[in-house]
Amino acid sequence: MKKRKFLALMTALSLSITAIIPTAFSISEVKIYAASTEKTLTDVDTIKTIQAMLNYMGYDCGNPDGVAGTNTKNAINEYQNSKGQAQTGQLTASLLADLYSDMLDILEKTSQTYSDVLTSLSTNDSSCTSAPQQAANGAYRAADMLAVITKSLDTNNKYQDDIAGIQLKQIINNATCSSAAQQEVNGLYRVVEFLGILAKELDKTSSYSSSIEDVLTRFDTQDDTCNKTPQQTVNGSYRAVELLHIIAKELDIGTYSSKISNIISSWYDDDSSCTSAVQQEVNGLYTCVQLLNIITKEKDPTGVFLSAVSNSMDTFSNNDSSCQGASQQVVNAYYRMTELLAVIAAIDE
Repeated sequence: MKKRKFLALMTALSLSITAIIPTAFSISEVKIYAASTEKTLTDVDTIKTIQAMLNYMGYDCGNPDGVAGTNTKNAINEYQNSKGQAQTGQLTASLLADLYSDMLDILEKTSQTYSDVLTSLSTNDSSCTSAPQQAANGAYRAADMLAVITKSLDTNNKYQDDIAGIQLKQIINNATCSSAAQQEVNGLYRVVEFLGILAKELDKTSSYSSSIEDVLTRFDTQDDTCNKTPQQTVNGSYRAVELLHIIAKELDIGTYSSKISNIISSWYDDDSSCTSAVQQEVNGLYTCVQLLNIITKEKDPTGVFLSAVSNSMDTFSNNDSSCQGASQQVVNAYYRMTELLAVIAAIDE
């Protein structure tokens, strides 16, 4: 029954690429603000953060614009009233702390499914008018799918706060993104962070702990040297490759070791011929798809979901042949990554 339900959903939501084809506010900064003195907060990004969290919880501020107008003050009053607090309408550090705490609690209790994420991928795709918007959609949905997977595997709630924290970071950073390119980076960076958790969850004997930490450290270090979003996408996609490489090795019982090595060798070889950041991003994301193809087979040794995986990989190949540039290839990769991650989520369900 589970297999038929999944295959029907994947068939209905199979997406092809159409012809149309940074300054993020981190959780550590939220904590710093929350611990600051009780004063009115005026920083534009801080106000956007507050507006984003209020909107998410159903207190309508309108578009997060960093301006504390009437809508924002009314939303704060409604939120304060719901908590039995005095209605001041003021943007204070204590308000930020309360919102941050409530958001983490909400996200920890949110039970999104893989079918919800696939539906969002399809729904949002219909309103995208350009490849960058499609890439942002794909990156966000890939991150959402990894949230589903990591929550499913985290049976002891060891990473519950970390998972919710990454989801909160995606919501907050989205409010400060000024372009689809920045949204893509936001989603891709959350993908890397979720993959880090997934790799740790699967590393039962701590055999790969130093390798995982090395990748995550390099992720942070290289981001510090990136001065444009294209460089950030390379950093994100290449670190995603390295973490998926670790995950593939963690799951492998020797069946796919040669194929995994060949995929990584090709990734290195192709990098040497890339002449731009977007070509490097395609190299990284396409390698991610290939590794996820292996990982789905490792997770599904009896081939229950083989047809779903084959359909996704066929779409990957067919779409690539019709892509008119690297930007369309980026979209192709993100959409197939989300589909393959959906297979993993279905297996773990």
